Amino acid sequence: MKRSIIATTLALCVGCATGVAIRDLVVPARAQGQTGPSYEYDVVNANIFRVEERKQVLARYGREGWRLVTATRAHSAGFDHDMLYFERQLPR
Repeated sequence: MKRSIIATTLALCVGCATGVAIRDLVVPARAQGQTGPSYEYDVVNANIFRVEERKQVLARYGREGWRLVTATRAHSAGFDHDMLYFERQLPR
């Protein structure tokens, strides 16, 4: 029991020290105004399309630079709802 407390305390100290060291490397880059990419999102109710039409929708979104992030199916009011979630990076 005592050994596990010592090991846990040591691991916590090493983790904190590592975090402080890395913070000094990362924070200056952010301070210089460097930010990550921005995205826009779109959601499509796939139930309004037949299978072949869904393929066409996916192809069109791909040509326009969208990426399919996920697809979900929810059951509500006696119906299945297939939703397609897309994202694409905005130009800088």
